[in-house]
Amino acid sequence: MKEKLHMLFPIFSNLEDKIKVILTKDYEDSDKYMMIISSVLLLITVGISSIPNSMYLFGLITGGILFALSFIAYKFFKGTMISRIIFGIVLMSYPSIMIIQNSGMIEMHFAYFILAATLARYKDLTALLSATLAAVINHVLFTYLQLSNVQMNGEVIMYFSYGCSWEITLLHIVMFALEAILLTFIIYSSIAQFILAERLKIQSDETLNKITQEQKENEVIINSTLSVVTEVKAGIMTRRIEGSTSNESVNSLKNLLNEMLENLEKLLGEDLNKLSDVLSKYSQRDFLAKLDSKTSGEVGNKIIEMHDMITEILQTNQEDGITLQNSSIQLTENVSTLSNNATSQAASLEETAASIDEITSNIQQTNQKAQEMSTISNDTKSSANEGQKLADDTAKAMDEINDTVININESISVIDQIAFQTNILSLNAAVEAATAGEAGKGFAVVAQEVRNLATRSAEAAKEIKNLVENATAKANNGKQISTKMIDGFTHLEAKISNTNALIDDVTNAAKEQSIGMTQISDAINQLDSFTQQNAAIADKTKEIAIETNTIASRVVQNVDKNSFEGKDTKRKIEEKQDFVQKEVIREVTKEKVTKKTSPIKKEITEKVDTDEWESF
Repeated sequence: MKEKLHMLFPIFSNLEDKIKVILTKDYEDSDKYMMIISSVLLLITVGISSIPNSMYLFGLITGGILFALSFIAYKFFKGTMISRIIFGIVLMSYPSIMIIQNSGMIEMHFAYFILAATLARYKDLTALLSATLAAVINHVLFTYLQLSNVQMNGEVIMYFSYGCSWEITLLHIVMFALEAILLTFIIYSSIAQFILAERLKIQSDETLNKITQEQKENEVIINSTLSVVTEVKAGIMTRRIEGSTSNESVNSLKNLLNEMLENLEKLLGEDLNKLSDVLSKYSQRDFLAKLDSKTSGEVGNKIIEMHDMITEILQTNQEDGITLQNSSIQLTENVSTLSNNATSQAASLEETAASIDEITSNIQQTNQKAQEMSTISNDTKSSANEGQKLADDTAKAMDEINDTVININESISVIDQIAFQTNILSLNAAVEAATAGEAGKGFAVVAQEVRNLATRSAEAAKEIKNLVENATAKANNGKQISTKMIDGFTHLEAKISNTNALIDDVTNAAKEQSIGMTQISDAINQLDSFTQQNAAIADKTKEIAIETNTIASRVVQNVDKNSFEGKDTKRKIEEKQDFVQKEVIREVTKEKVTKKTSPIKKEITEKVDTDEWESF
């Protein structure tokens, strides 16, 4: 109930300041309307309402007073409770003037109700209460004046045109009170709706203002973000997103982006373009470019460390490459000399070894031929002895042959007799076969064949006899030759004994020479093998030295392609490089060392080819 009463006088209730301000503004607007209504009522009281009884002066004076009160209230007390009280009294006073001007015309009393309803424009019960009080006072006062027959300008003041009584006045007051109560509910509802509407309006305005402000703040953040992103795209990491907003999500996003940019700046530095330019120069082998460790971030510091490390590596590689190059050049020169000397020594040893091999071979051939001669001599002596023995055997065989030939002649005579008898038998068989006729034909053929065999046996015996006679003659001749051969073999045996003595001496000397030359040849061959190995190792070492020099030159050239601090620009190794290149060319085009036949070898070979051994 107390809250409802406060709502009827909202200016005194515990409302928000903004609503009180708006309510005060509404009161001021209502005062403005009331001032307009007062002006219109002044015109009515001075004009229309004064016409029936020509009460212009009364209307002007009383209406002017009420208008003056209205002007004072609007001018000096606008929007306050005083103005509402004054306007409530003024608006309830105009109907009384118009009722008096029209001699208590009952219809003019409707103005009270109309103007009382007009006062509902105020969202406040003050104006209605003051109007109700004024209406009650007017009714009581003018009823009393009429009932007391009070005159004005010679006429009785008329407030009711007929039936004026306190009952009618009370009835009017009750009716007006009922209207006031109804208007009170209307004012209460109007105030409640007004406050609710204003609260909603304030909330919507606040929300709209908040949204608008938030949108403006978001636009500031978005524009700042676009600007920052543009600079980040250009490689600049120093800018941060500015502005703030009541939107927690946007603020969180802004803070996260700023933290990300902060981390990126710590990681990549203030300007990515510097990193890109430096890395681009590094890719072009230019390591003279540097970064500022204060503005380069962690990646930049790592690049600085990498730059220092690469510079140190390049300096070390350059120093090592130059040292290795100079050392390899000296090594190439020394190994080249060693290789040439070893090659020459190997060639000389190879020629010496070849000559010794040939001498050894010739001595061995001589020894071998001496041994062969000794063997031949021994064989010849054995053959001579055997020949003498065979000659003796031959003579004995010849005698035996003669004896055998005699026996053969005797056997041949027996064979000849057998053939003769066989021939006779075959003739007899042929005769018998012919006698037998047809049955003896087969036997006749056999007899003919036996006769043919007997004839051939006789012929063979004759030929053997001739051969035996010839063999006997030759055997006698051979016996004579055998006798002569025995005498020759006896003389040959004496010559062979002397030759064997000479051959034994030559063979023993050749054996001793062969053993000595073999030992010398083995030593020379072993020395030649070692020398050949040394020459091969020297050649291989030289190739390695040349390859090492080439690698060192390539290392130095690769290092020289880079630009870095401490790069030695005063080195002069062109002559050394030319020397190495000439050495490489010489090594590539150099002919292999071939084995040469020494004059000693040629002489011995020619001598071996021209020497001939006498045959015995």
